[in-house]
Amino acid sequence: MKGTNAMSNNATCETPTITQSARGSSPGRPNLSATDGTVVDVPEALEGFFRAVEREMRMPIAALIAASEMLAEQLGPDHPGSGYARLIRRESDRIREMTADLASLTMPLRPDLRPADLAPVLSLLVPKFAPAARQNSVRLFADIPPGPLTAKSNPEAVRAALSRIIEYQIEAMPNGGTLVIAAGFARSAARRTIWVRFADRGPIIPRELIPKIFDAFAAIPGRPSGMGLAVCRRIIEHCAGTITARNNPAGGLAIEVRLPSETEESPSEKGELR
Repeated sequence: MKGTNAMSNNATCETPTITQSARGSSPGRPNLSATDGTVVDVPEALEGFFRAVEREMRMPIAALIAASEMLAEQLGPDHPGSGYARLIRRESDRIREMTADLASLTMPLRPDLRPADLAPVLSLLVPKFAPAARQNSVRLFADIPPGPLTAKSNPEAVRAALSRIIEYQIEAMPNGGTLVIAAGFARSAARRTIWVRFADRGPIIPRELIPKIFDAFAAIPGRPSGMGLAVCRRIIEHCAGTITARNNPAGGLAIEVRLPSETEESPSEKGELR
């Protein structure tokens, strides 16, 4: 008890939070950022610890999920205890996602980047997340150009990052709404890029808090907390891309990812920005 009081009285104590700021960090390595902006690399031993925790948690979590499914089946949907079985399953899934995110956030990324077409990936995301969207009464729409959207990236990691963005935005609309996924090309004097935009109709975020949505466990009113978007930023920046967010004038939040393009010619003028 004494130690607890001493800690609570220390007003200058800062707890580091995991972020992906590039300031003062080694390329491709995660870092810890305190609230005063100080950034330090995550030690390799700590990276190994996080990955070990994720591995050790897999079996207990899998057992909880299996037990909750068996319990729900035995009780039946009308049993008063069936809600507890669903709660165990839901929270077990959440713990599994959090441990996986923690491992992803601290694991060194593969340095090899290669051209990959994002069009088929994006086309599959709508049916993949349709059940989760229906559960929240969210309508999904896609506006994807017909031709290839070839970007230099780590395809598997980018696919996971785009999926996490959709999960984040669906979760931000528990009472329904719309999520529009659009993509296209952007050209400037410096380079050509592929852009992917995810626009929801969830709560608007105060302007000063928008940059914080990419910090792990950021507390944003009306928005999910966790490590999902922090993992996304790390992946996208590793692929020499950018991820940004802004409020929509009509309401909601738009998250935009840009990656270097490997496509020589645009198959269509649709979706091209300058």
